[in-house]
Amino acid sequence: MKTAKNSHHTFYVILGSISLALGTLGIFLPLLPTTPFYLLTAWLYMRGSEKMYRKVMNNKYFGTIVRNFQEDKSIPLGTKIIPKCPLAAHKIHLFYTVADFGNPTSASNV
Repeated sequence: MKTAKNSHHTFYVILGSISLALGTLGIFLPLLPTTPFYLLTAWLYMRGSEKMYRKVMNNKYFGTIVRNFQEDKSIPLGTKIIPKCPLAAHKIHLFYTVADFGNPTSASNV
């Protein structure tokens, strides 16, 4: 019975590590969410390994996000807004560079 319990802990640690990797990729890939994966990582590590859970909670980069969520049950406003700014800037850039609104020489107006 003890081996079944250890295999569950190992399973949680493996899934937590995958979630951590996906969350870290989300920093660089704009459509992959970061915070939900870090929250999932903390939850999985909490069930799998106390040592790994403490490492997540004490991490200087994303530990505060997880702690804030556990305390307030919400993601801070800055964490929600800041990642959306580059995406909004890109949309605005596309709007003004791709669209030829009101240009009489545009092929779409002929």
